[in-house]
Amino acid sequence: MAKIVVEVCAGTKCTLMGAMDIISSVESLKDLHGTLKPECEIDVRPVRCNHACDKEGQAPVVYVNGEIMIRTDTESVMEKVFNIARELGCL
Repeated sequence: MAKIVVEVCAGTKCTLMGAMDIISSVESLKDLHGTLKPECEIDVRPVRCNHACDKEGQAPVVYVNGEIMIRTDTESVMEKVFNIARELGCL
């Protein structure tokens, strides 16, 4: 089974910069029947702050299959998720 793991920092700074919107958007993919093949899974979860955004302007921080993304927004994370889904043959 192909799996895409999206970990979104739920620390204060990342949350203020839109982390919860990112989680909601990725979660919505689970509700869209037919978006991904049944053998593919998306696991999205909030994670504890690891201070990856300590520098100014780095929040929100998201890890997609272990790859860090900084200064993200909903669109950039969704694009990354769809790119990985294509690579894994999930679309």
